[in-house]
Amino acid sequence: MRYLAGRSHAARVVQFNMTTIVIIACAGAAHAQSLTSTPMRQATQRPVPAGSLSIPVYGATGRLGLPPSSLIPTAPDIHRDYTGKACIQATGFARPLGTNPNMYDQVVQLTNNCSVRIKVKLCYYKDTTCLPVDVDPSSSKQSVLGTIPRIPEFQYEYREIY
Repeated sequence: MRYLAGRSHAARVVQFNMTTIVIIACAGAAHAQSLTSTPMRQATQRPVPAGSLSIPVYGATGRLGLPPSSLIPTAPDIHRDYTGKACIQATGFARPLGTNPNMYDQVVQLTNNCSVRIKVKLCYYKDTTCLPVDVDPSSSKQSVLGTIPRIPEFQYEYREIY
């Protein structure tokens, strides 16, 4: 406040009010951003219940191709960044074992491009045995779905857990 000492009372009030407006505007923007990071269902605009699952998102490696209806996820209940893109990007690949080149680890790398931790249920396509995976903000995590002889191609799916 020392720099305001030489100014008139009216100038100090205006400076104080402008500073208050800037602080309120920044706080409002941060509050709005925190509200949008909560997953919402578009149709009802209510928060997603804790423990519920998103729609499945599919992926595949090699020549298998993607399962039907597996293009870019459009469901409103998955986490999205400020541009509307899905926060989680998944990439599947097969990694041959060093001890036996005919055995493959079937790996899915999950990359979280958002600033919130996202829990994911990762499975083979249409399988009920799944791996729970926590992906920290702005990071990647690799998970081995299985080790299979002579089959580098596989299909997978994941669902976000709320």
